[in-house]
Amino acid sequence: MMKKVVISSMSLVLLATVLLTENAQAKTNNTTITFKAAIVQPPCSYDFNNNNVQLNCFNSKENKTKKSNIHYSRQSKTSEWKQTTDNRGIYQFKWTNKERNLAMISVQYL
Repeated sequence: MMKKVVISSMSLVLLATVLLTENAQAKTNNTTITFKAAIVQPPCSYDFNNNNVQLNCFNSKENKTKKSNIHYSRQSKTSEWKQTTDNRGIYQFKWTNKERNLAMISVQYL
């Protein structure tokens, strides 16, 4: 008798679980993104030392590398974007601490 009650109770619990829970399935959408472009110039390389950062950017029109020096001591407190020497991009220099021994430089290619 007790065995029938336990089996009936468990069956009821399982049935309630199946009926009361939603079937969560993600709907899949198949999307294709097509990218058509060409990289016409290689990215700049960076040389860091204690006094400055040197951006080395290849200029395909002149077939040579142009250098842009960013001197740490000459950087103002403003975080404005500045043009690189070869006009290939812009950069932003920001000190990240008061001691001015840690900075972040961001470069955007034009």
